[in-house]
Amino acid sequence: MRESSTADQRSDSEVVERAIEILDDKGWCQGTQVNRAGQVCVGEALAQASGAHLWNATWWVRLPGAQWRQFCRVRAEVTAIVVTRWNDQPGMTAEYVQERLILTAKRLREEGR
Repeated sequence: MRESSTADQRSDSEVVERAIEILDDKGWCQGTQVNRAGQVCVGEALAQASGAHLWNATWWVRLPGAQWRQFCRVRAEVTAIVVTRWNDQPGMTAEYVQERLILTAKRLREEGR
């Protein structure tokens, strides 16, 4: 049974699709959650898509209840390793990130999630 919450009203596939839109709009970066140009890493895009910014300029902030669980669930669908390590790997490209997110959203949609 799903908890009823404004932050958790999007399905997991919708969260990933929203993260794709955020990356399209703001651009992708490595080495920081948000760079000076306003580009975001995958973790920040997923956090924003889940309903909140997780980065408070000094440390990760744990979100309450449903938002936190959805953020954790969705980022685990994108990569089996820590999302920041995956995002910041040498050779990672914006194109590969987008491709991975598109495939993840498609799979989640097909699974009804």
